[in-house]
Amino acid sequence: MRFITLPIVLVGTISLATGLSIAQDTWLADPGRGVGPLVLGMPQQDVIALIGQPSSISDISMGQYLLGKTFRYNALGLNVEYGIDPLAPDSNRDFRLVTRIDVWGLTMRTRGNISNGSSGLADVVRVFGDSSQFTGDGSALRQCVFTQVLQDSSTGDVSLVLNYLQQGIVFYFSSVGRLRRMIIQRVTQCMSVLSK
Repeated sequence: MRFITLPIVLVGTISLATGLSIAQDTWLADPGRGVGPLVLGMPQQDVIALIGQPSSISDISMGQYLLGKTFRYNALGLNVEYGIDPLAPDSNRDFRLVTRIDVWGLTMRTRGNISNGSSGLADVVRVFGDSSQFTGDGSALRQCVFTQVLQDSSTGDVSLVLNYLQQGIVFYFSSVGRLRRMIIQRVTQCMSVLSK
């Protein structure tokens, strides 16, 4: 097998099974769009042609219902998820289009230099905003950030999740406030709930 290195002047190239070497340092986790060359809605065969076969494949299920497939790429530090996409013309029932990208490795970053392992809650809020921001005239502008606190039943470890629905990114923080994972997904609108 012959390996080809792309002419990118950076350190940290990864040689993949396809024979293509990709400079992972250049990859940006772009909310609502994708990660590096991987784009939401990309067909499975294009992903495999670009970054090769996954390290492992697992099912995404709820009870007896199969909801999709996860392709794990250990060398890249990410999972590419193929699930049911209600916006796809054929509803993507055969799980062939990318619906989410789960970034758990340490080398990929978002705008503002947010990365797993080195960024904290304050960094994310500084770059992506909190649940309320202000317009130029000083009036409050509400953005949709779904916040959740999770506790691991076996370890008792507590973590915080910030889901920026309107930006298309989810952040998972450890109990000590370090970013440990981010998920790139489709941008969705915030539903307003009115109480009487």
